[in-house]
Amino acid sequence: MPDNSICQFRSDVSVPYKEIMPLSVKENGELPTPESFKYCARVIHYDLGNELFHAHCLRHTHGTILAEQGVNPKTVMERLGHKDIKTTLQIYTFNTDKMQSKAVELFEDAIG
Repeated sequence: MPDNSICQFRSDVSVPYKEIMPLSVKENGELPTPESFKYCARVIHYDLGNELFHAHCLRHTHGTILAEQGVNPKTVMERLGHKDIKTTLQIYTFNTDKMQSKAVELFEDAIG
């Protein structure tokens, strides 16, 4: 919209605005909501019996993958919507084997 807000129209309606195509839509074309994902997470957790899975698992995964790729922690913090870097570093990112190996590789290259 002219004020940079986003509106949803049926696909058969022509609009004079920039059209965006979301990555994820329901079969009927509606945008999923946080409740949509919470429902899926409950199915995975309870119905499929994966007791370790919860709605925030993908947030943790997102943060950790970005950290693994060397993304600045402040950028990860902003993407996850945190106001405090401690939340991002202590709760939403994990130190992985890949990160440990990369640290050894970088150190060896530096003194090498």
